[in-house]
Amino acid sequence: MRERIRKGEVHGVLAYLYHRPVGWMGFEPSGSLPGFGSEDKQVVGEQRSWIIHCIYVDPEARGKGIPKLLIHGALFQLKSLGVRKVETFTVPEDVKEERCMSTLSSSLFEKHGFRKVEDIDQTTCKLVFWPDQFL
Repeated sequence: MRERIRKGEVHGVLAYLYHRPVGWMGFEPSGSLPGFGSEDKQVVGEQRSWIIHCIYVDPEARGKGIPKLLIHGALFQLKSLGVRKVETFTVPEDVKEERCMSTLSSSLFEKHGFRKVEDIDQTTCKLVFWPDQFL
């Protein structure tokens, strides 16, 4: 992963608390990771859609608003890249299950402008955000 970040293949934002990294949100063009995002790699405007694919918050930093900062930082960065559509997948709030895909609730993303567009299965839903709505 470190090498992919150095090559510019993976983008992300870090959250710091008292000069210590406590959160990460990774994103990249949809279809770059097998099994995640729009498999058709549909081009939206000049940019294909992008996917928020990895979210981590240090357990010691939970309850301090870190996910909100990560979402805002990611959306700001994606908008600056000219991205026109952002996807993410979440585990519903009533399912207590660990996954690399967002363990943040759908409602948290919805509070920040994402719209639920599909229930993938009983434990996963897809949300989409259009950055033109933001900033």
